[in-house]
Amino acid sequence: MALASWKTEKLPPEIYQENSLETIPKVIEKLLEAPLSDIHISSQKPIYYRQHLQLRTYSSKIYSFSEIKRFLQDILEPLELEKLEKLGVLDTGIDFKGRRWRLNIYASANGLNIAMRLIGDKALDLDAYSQGKVLRALLTKPYGLTLICGATGTGKSSTLAALLDHINHQEAKHIITLEDPIEYVFTQDLALIHQRELGAHFQNFAQAI
Repeated sequence: MALASWKTEKLPPEIYQENSLETIPKVIEKLLEAPLSDIHISSQKPIYYRQHLQLRTYSSKIYSFSEIKRFLQDILEPLELEKLEKLGVLDTGIDFKGRRWRLNIYASANGLNIAMRLIGDKALDLDAYSQGKVLRALLTKPYGLTLICGATGTGKSSTLAALLDHINHQEAKHIITLEDPIEYVFTQDLALIHQRELGAHFQNFAQAI
């Protein structure tokens, strides 16, 4: 499905409000009252969310292409909208409703779809991990390559964030991250931190390295 002119067509508010007082931002705000990991928003389908690994439906309300498009126009930067229009897919990180999210936006036969993953408010302490001693030992190495591997949702990003946050609070190091997109946002302490995002701050990983 072609994505209709993001740049030239700004949808009026009344279209965004169609048939329901429960706009997408209001639904997200409501869902944040309970523990969840993901929210799925799709054209011509109700909103789904994942809670305790189970996928659930929020309500029977169907959201249109126009409503989803208006929501994206409100939360994305112009360059991100251009990329989405051109490629039909976008990975990005945003701050919304006081929380940090990773978004995967993609076109399909039914229209526009958004997968929103909630990112923790702050990186975990290494003591929270059963293998905390092993992780701490990795950080004593003066050089080398450490690979954090696993399936989606198994904790790769949170583990990396915990490692970097530990360095940040313990040592005066220079930390440079290359991310797609930026997920955890670090508050600088002892370390000097530069977080860089693919497409925004560099064009490919080989160039950035």
